[in-house]
Amino acid sequence: MYFGGMVKLVLGIALMTVMLGTPSLSAQNSQPSGRGMSSITIKDKKISIDYGRPSMQGRDMLAMAPEGYVWRMGKDDDTAFSTDIDLMFGDISVAKGSYTAETKHGKADSWSLILSSDGKKIEIPFSYNKSGQDHVEVFTIEMKNSGNKGTLTALWGSHRLTAAFKVK
Repeated sequence: MYFGGMVKLVLGIALMTVMLGTPSLSAQNSQPSGRGMSSITIKDKKISIDYGRPSMQGRDMLAMAPEGYVWRMGKDDDTAFSTDIDLMFGDISVAKGSYTAETKHGKADSWSLILSSDGKKIEIPFSYNKSGQDHVEVFTIEMKNSGNKGTLTALWGSHRLTAAFKVK
């Protein structure tokens, strides 16, 4: 009986070790998500975007977006764009301040960045690229700077939406 009790104890400990030491299948397949932040500094002034990070999970949400569809550009809470310096996106002026950011699907491959503040909306054209680049499972926004210029790029799946800007 002592031997049988030891076998049960050893098997119980082994089973608990396996269960506790091995993540569940759903945890293994999940991607990091939650909130994301991207920021750059130009002329000692900060430009940043805070956004939710949904996973593709086998979907291609941007490809399924109908023309005219406005997306909050993330998940859960609103996407927040903030700039401590006046910017120019082509010939479109964006004053320093805080904005809610959304993305609008126009016709075909036409996309726009929409910045909203105090009931006013600024619509900025994105350049769109869908290519054989690396697949991005979790929605990501990158900001890069080069001198007095910068880019904001949204990446999800094989979609790339980019808006170039410069400081005023």
